[in-house]
Amino acid sequence: MGMPPSSIRSLKHIESSCPRMSLGKVFLIRHGKAIHNELFDQLGEQGYADPRGEDADLTDLGRQQASSIASRVAQQVKRISGGTVECAYVSPLNRTIQTLQPFLEQLQVNKVCVDYRLIERMGNGWVANQPRTREAIAARYPFIQLADVGEAAHHPVSAPWEEPHTVKERMVCFLRELLDRHAPLEGGQGASKCVVVVSHHDLMFETFGVSLPNCGMVALSFEALRATVTEHSSKSPKAAVTSDRSLSTRFRTSSN
Repeated sequence: MGMPPSSIRSLKHIESSCPRMSLGKVFLIRHGKAIHNELFDQLGEQGYADPRGEDADLTDLGRQQASSIASRVAQQVKRISGGTVECAYVSPLNRTIQTLQPFLEQLQVNKVCVDYRLIERMGNGWVANQPRTREAIAARYPFIQLADVGEAAHHPVSAPWEEPHTVKERMVCFLRELLDRHAPLEGGQGASKCVVVVSHHDLMFETFGVSLPNCGMVALSFEALRATVTEHSSKSPKAAVTSDRSLSTRFRTSSN
């Protein structure tokens, strides 16, 4: 499934209505096709609860999709920043980390961070969205750094379905912090920065109103992304008053 036409028009309007002060971009990408997606094709929603799809790896098709989108993004990044990605962010699930791996082969990625706020919608018994422990992730993927927001253990897979406003709230919180860290400074310093984010369908849908296919992408300038975050905050009083620190605390547990 691709983007609804209204969503495409909305994103284009946001981008075109923002004054471009920088060449930099944020590339927001859905992961490639994974085993749990194949189980869904066979079993419907029950496939997401099938133990065979627990924290699913990419399929062969998913790896091909990841390589293809990495090549597309690499062409743009080379034009913008000479081939350097300042930071790449992924969720703690295997399918996003594995989707990022071709980017590391084709681009100079200065830093890779796992952020638990980027995880897919939790609950409903869907083991496909249950991450491994921090220790297991670090052992399997030594090239990444775990962000300082801890594990999303407050909302285990057995809990009720996570509400849409909560999904959007944590995504907007993450994007707000991303802008604080990476957006170009006044005067043009850092105007050619590029950042890559690999996440999941529901976070992209709740935040941008787009239903992305596997390895679908939303690429926005920093100015357009800030406009999107500001718009969400103004429409959602709860999200606007929720501090990044308090939301991060909700996603933090001990490392034991």
